[in-house]
Amino acid sequence: MLAQVKKGIESSTLKAMQVPEKVATSAVRLSFDENNTMAEADEFIATFEPIYQHFYAINHHGNEAK
Repeated sequence: MLAQVKKGIESSTLKAMQVPEKVATSAVRLSFDENNTMAEADEFIATFEPIYQHFYAINHHGNEAK
Protein backbone atom coordinates (compact mmCIF):
# COMPACT_ATOMS: atom_id res chain seq x y z
CA MET A 1 0.00 0.00 0.00
CA LEU A 2 1.31 3.44 -0.87
CA ALA A 3 0.67 6.42 1.34
CA GLN A 4 0.92 10.07 0.43
CA VAL A 5 0.88 12.59 3.25
CA LYS A 6 -0.52 16.07 2.69
CA LYS A 7 -0.74 17.25 6.27
CA GLY A 8 -2.90 20.32 6.73
CA ILE A 9 -3.83 20.61 3.06
CA GLU A 10 -7.52 20.67 2.25
CA SER A 11 -8.63 18.15 -0.39
CA SER A 12 -10.18 19.81 -3.43
CA THR A 13 -12.78 17.03 -3.46
CA LEU A 14 -13.78 17.65 0.15
CA LYS A 15 -13.78 21.40 -0.47
CA ALA A 16 -16.15 20.91 -3.43
CA MET A 17 -18.38 18.85 -1.13
CA GLN A 18 -18.40 21.82 1.30
CA VAL A 19 -16.82 19.81 4.10
CA PRO A 20 -15.72 22.19 6.88
CA GLU A 21 -12.02 23.12 6.60
CA LYS A 22 -11.20 21.74 10.07
CA VAL A 23 -12.47 18.34 8.99
CA ALA A 24 -11.13 18.50 5.44
CA THR A 25 -7.58 19.29 6.55
CA SER A 26 -7.50 16.35 8.94
CA ALA A 27 -9.27 13.77 6.79
CA VAL A 28 -7.78 10.42 5.85
CA ARG A 29 -8.39 9.62 2.21
CA LEU A 30 -8.15 6.09 0.86
CA SER A 31 -8.10 4.90 -2.70
CA PHE A 32 -8.72 1.32 -3.70
CA ASP A 33 -8.96 -0.18 -7.14
CA GLU A 34 -9.34 -3.56 -8.82
CA ASN A 35 -5.74 -4.45 -7.96
CA ASN A 36 -6.33 -4.34 -4.21
CA THR A 37 -7.19 -7.53 -2.40
CA MET A 38 -9.67 -8.13 0.39
CA ALA A 39 -6.69 -9.09 2.56
CA GLU A 40 -5.26 -5.58 2.05
CA ALA A 41 -8.58 -3.99 2.96
CA ASP A 42 -8.86 -6.20 6.04
CA GLU A 43 -5.28 -5.30 7.04
CA PHE A 44 -6.10 -1.60 6.79
CA ILE A 45 -9.25 -1.98 8.88
CA ALA A 46 -7.40 -3.97 11.56
CA THR A 47 -4.64 -1.35 11.71
CA PHE A 48 -6.89 1.71 11.53
CA GLU A 49 -9.62 0.68 14.00
CA PRO A 50 -7.59 1.10 17.23
CA ILE A 51 -6.17 4.40 15.98
CA TYR A 52 -9.69 5.64 15.18
CA GLN A 53 -10.99 4.56 18.59
CA HIS A 54 -8.13 6.36 20.34
CA PHE A 55 -8.77 9.68 18.60
CA TYR A 56 -12.55 9.31 18.86
CA ALA A 57 -12.18 9.02 22.63
CA ILE A 58 -9.97 12.11 22.75
CA ASN A 59 -12.29 14.19 20.58
CA HIS A 60 -15.57 13.11 22.14
CA HIS A 61 -14.65 12.58 25.76
CA GLY A 62 -12.04 15.28 26.24
CA ASN A 63 -9.38 12.94 27.55
CA GLU A 64 -6.79 10.54 26.26
CA ALA A 65 -7.77 6.98 25.51
CA LYS A 66 -5.83 4.22 27.17
